[in-house]
Amino acid sequence: ADSVVSSSGGSAYGSGTSLAINGIIATNLILSKSNAYITDSDITTTTGDLTIDAQNNSSINAINKSITTTGDTGVGVTLAFNTIGWEAQNILFQTIDALIGTDIGDEQPAETKAYIKDSDLSIAGELSLNADNKAKVTATVSNAATSAASAIVNASGMAVSAILASNMVSSLADAYIDYADTKGTVDASSITITAKDDASIISSTNMKAISSTTNDGGASLLGGLADAFLSEYTYSSKSGTQDVKSENIVRVASDHSNGGVTTGVYRYIGSDETIDLNAEDFSNKDKWKRITNATASDTIPNIGNVTDSDSQAFGGIVVRNDVRSAVQSYINNATVTAAGDVNLLAEESATIISTDDSVVTSSGGSAYGTGKSDAVNGIIVTNLVLSKSNAFVTNSNVTTTESGNLIIDAKNTSAIDATITSSTASGDKAIGVTLAFNTIGWEAQNILFRALDALLGTDIGNEQPAETKAYIEDTTLNISGNLSVTANNSAFLNATISNAADSTASALYGAGGTAASAMLASNMVSTDSQAYIDFKETGTITITGAVDISAKDQAGIYSNTKIVSSSITTNDGGASIANETIGDLLEANFLSEDGSQKLEYGDKVRLSDDYANGGDAGSVYKFMGGEKTVDLSNTDYSDLDYWQIVKGTNLIPEGYNISDSDSTAIGGMVVRNDVRAGVESFVDHTTVTSDSLSITAIENATIKATADSVVSSSGGSAYGSGTSLAVNGIIATNLILSKSNAYIIDSDITTTTGDLTLDAQNTSIIEAINKSVTTTGDTGVGVTLAFNTIGWEAQN
Repeated sequence: ADSVVSSSGGSAYGSGTSLAINGIIATNLILSKSNAYITDSDITTTTGDLTIDAQNNSSINAINKSITTTGDTGVGVTLAFNTIGWEAQNILFQTIDALIGTDIGDEQPAETKAYIKDSDLSIAGELSLNADNKAKVTATVSNAATSAASAIVNASGMAVSAILASNMVSSLADAYIDYADTKGTVDASSITITAKDDASIISSTNMKAISSTTNDGGASLLGGLADAFLSEYTYSSKSGTQDVKSENIVRVASDHSNGGVTTGVYRYIGSDETIDLNAEDFSNKDKWKRITNATASDTIPNIGNVTDSDSQAFGGIVVRNDVRSAVQSYINNATVTAAGDVNLLAEESATIISTDDSVVTSSGGSAYGTGKSDAVNGIIVTNLVLSKSNAFVTNSNVTTTESGNLIIDAKNTSAIDATITSSTASGDKAIGVTLAFNTIGWEAQNILFRALDALLGTDIGNEQPAETKAYIEDTTLNISGNLSVTANNSAFLNATISNAADSTASALYGAGGTAASAMLASNMVSTDSQAYIDFKETGTITITGAVDISAKDQAGIYSNTKIVSSSITTNDGGASIANETIGDLLEANFLSEDGSQKLEYGDKVRLSDDYANGGDAGSVYKFMGGEKTVDLSNTDYSDLDYWQIVKGTNLIPEGYNISDSDSTAIGGMVVRNDVRAGVESFVDHTTVTSDSLSITAIENATIKATADSVVSSSGGSAYGSGTSLAVNGIIATNLILSKSNAYIIDSDITTTTGDLTLDAQNTSIIEAINKSVTTTGDTGVGVTLAFNTIGWEAQN
């Protein structure tokens, strides 16, 4: 969906209206299922295989673009809802769900099932059940609202941009053989039951609200007329032989090679004569003078706006990405006989990749400190993953006869990669607020409770761990090969969040500025991985080969958060304007954008206003070296061995405010990183006879977190009046609760030739870096609270 709305109107005196309003509501929904099955039947194959294959691929690729432009008031709003596996609901309920994180809507998962129920099987070949499910949402939303208000006097502008985006995926894949009442019979040469699910969201959101108001009393109009008049040239170096008179202007062509700066403009200062311009050396200073003023309008002092020039920019993003997926592969209540291997595989992948970018800028206010320029920027992003993967055999008898193995394998990979960038800039008040909630293995809850949990360290929300289980329950085994029961779980959360608020207030006098940057970030991971054999009452398993029972878990949070709050207030009575105007009047031989040029001692170079490679932008520098070729666009002009600033560009002292020039910068950050992980591997109430028995439980729980806050304020007057306040606060909490258990209880173990090994490992690591920098010319306050715990329950 692509929407462009533009409005141009209003008068040169700020009267009249120019209004642009742009709205998009886009809903994309998929409900799907794919089932392949046999029920209440008897199946016999004399020589071949029985294959049941179900596949489901559900995909949404949605792009929504909105552009709103005006010379007065512009409003752009985009609502985007993309769902796979959720029932349709009205726009109101979808909006409420996205805004506050509720679940008014009902799940109807994108479903894939391959199964056999209550059906006896006699299969000469291989028995194969496969359920393969894919569900993916790719969503791109951009919304830009721009107000560029300009007049001689009295114009004002406002830009409002808002995005509400909800992307939700619910999916499941099941592959199984199940008998409800009487135990069924399954005979095959080999058996493979596989269930796979891949659920993902890739979300990109970009929002801009930009407002600028100009009322310069006609200075830009006058400068434009001067530029148009003076930019004309008499000849170019392509003009051949001409009668050139004093003060004639010549433009040097881009391919001219006989001397002079290509594309440069030169004034002839010699006597009237006939010259072949194609062959002329324009670097001859006795005959030619380079015109290096960027434009004629540079010589007209720009004091800024002469009336209030109100400018306001408001931007907001609310994004919810929600993935819920489950996979299971199992046999229940069956008597199974196979000559070869019996394989049960459950494999889950649940992923969110989210990128959210918000830019809000406002430029306005007058040269006398009146009027307002407000920029307000808010982001709320919620990313949630709930997942589980189970592979199991229950209430059955399993026999393999020809060195066949029994393999039960469950895998689960859950991941969130979230990047949030917020930038707010204004010439008066700049306020940026970011709320980010990223969870794996925690149930959805409303925004209020999420915020309270993050602020206070409470657990109002409920855990629903990212689960991986491989197990055998109440099932007698007689396996002529090896037995493998393995569960592998990984859950990783990567969050990179930044919030910058910048207030740069500047006037002749009377201006003040405020910047506020606030962030609340919560990253939480809960996991559970189990591999086991268990009987309610003691059961027996006989394994000719080795028994391997292994559960592994990796849970990690990698968090990088940064806030910047900067307020600079300048009321220098016009000193900087005067210096810039004087500097624009100085002669120079070259411009910094001229690239590589041949210089000699005394040549002067004017830096562009945005030059950033060393030296004072906009100033003129004198070359102090001998004749050499220099890349003027990539030179450090602060190198005193070769360069000297021309004093005429800084005749009037700057940096002294003549009025109060109040400046306030506030930064606050609360970050919570919470990992809760457990792994268990065990045998319970089982009589085991095998070649060897290995029981392994391995846990790796990690938090690597960096919290960085920079707050600076520059203001106050040259007379000690006014205030410059900088306040900076960080609260960072990192918590790990973990366990790893490998054990045997209430069992009898016999190994015929090999070893019995129980191995439990737990590695829990927190690496935390907290940096706070507070600078001001008056009052600065910096407070940091840091709490890092391993093995202690969460508390407020």
